[in-house]
Amino acid sequence: AAGDVTINQAVTVAGAGTIEFDAAGDIVVGANLTSAGGSVTVKSGGALAQSASTTIATGGGAANLTADTMSLDVGAAINAGAGLVTLAGLNNRDVVVGAGATDNAGTTLGLSDTELATITTSGGMTIKAVGAGNLTFSGALDLATPAQLTGGTLTLQSDAFGATNGKTLTSPVDTALIGGSGISTTVGSTISAAANRKVSLTTSGID
Repeated sequence: AAGDVTINQAVTVAGAGTIEFDAAGDIVVGANLTSAGGSVTVKSGGALAQSASTTIATGGGAANLTADTMSLDVGAAINAGAGLVTLAGLNNRDVVVGAGATDNAGTTLGLSDTELATITTSGGMTIKAVGAGNLTFSGALDLATPAQLTGGTLTLQSDAFGATNGKTLTSPVDTALIGGSGISTTVGSTISAAANRKVSLTTSGID
């Protein structure tokens, strides 16, 4: 769609059917989106907002959300079952995660710990900054409480640079930090995964 899109009626697909909304402008998810195992993709060239009391449910398919800014209401839910959930900014946008993370239209996608707690999946979660965008922490990120992420790998990925900024990351699953041009784990940073889980850092340079 060339403009804004508001979803006011529930969309349900059966079998391997998929759901996809792609708009150059803003998208408001104001009704439930439900698949029976097919992927659900929502891509906004502007602001993506999921309203309270709405659910994006994939039945085990992938859930893919991409936008300039995102607002995931605390009364909303994304339930991917065993599917992978991917949250990404637009090309060359920075991504900030953790307590206190906020959006800045045109430059930064902010994903707070409160917003990420609305996501339930056993298939892993990927948060990605694309192109020249960096991925950094605004505050502590605790995905172990509540334990909505129960399987797969938590991947925090930047095609450019990633930095923990002295913050604490607590993950209940295997955790991967990927920085295309580097990763900075400054003094005071703590990366903690649950017992018998692994943490990996992949980059061209680690500081």
